[in-house]
Amino acid sequence: MTTKQTNRLEMAKTLKQLFSVEQTAYAENNPLTARVAELNTLIENIDGIAGTQNIDTTANTSLKTNAKALMINLTVAYANTAADFFEGKDSPLAKQLTANKSKIQRLSGVEAKIYCDKLYKLVAGNEVSLNPEYVTTA
Repeated sequence: MTTKQTNRLEMAKTLKQLFSVEQTAYAENNPLTARVAELNTLIENIDGIAGTQNIDTTANTSLKTNAKALMINLTVAYANTAADFFEGKDSPLAKQLTANKSKIQRLSGVEAKIYCDKLYKLVAGNEVSLNPEYVTTA
């Protein structure tokens, strides 16, 4: 979370605490009691997600690295195999699909995902030209 988001969450927690302390003042106001309960639930959910975000960005670096490596390896194998079985290796479609690991590894995680998705969609959009014995979009 950014500093601004953290500050807003802290303000919301302060508001939650105020409503908790002053509960007797609005106890007879049923609509307000219901809205305060909803607000408290939202604050707890956001706080939980913020905690998960902090853990994910620090503790799961190796998990993210392994997932990216797997995505790259599978995409390269998939795209290059598909390129081999489209009509002629020199066809424009085959050239678009030819991929290598080093090119994808130089991309950021988001860029790599976008690039890999593009290759998968390209194959899926032209699957009628594939020999299904060798490559399927599944």
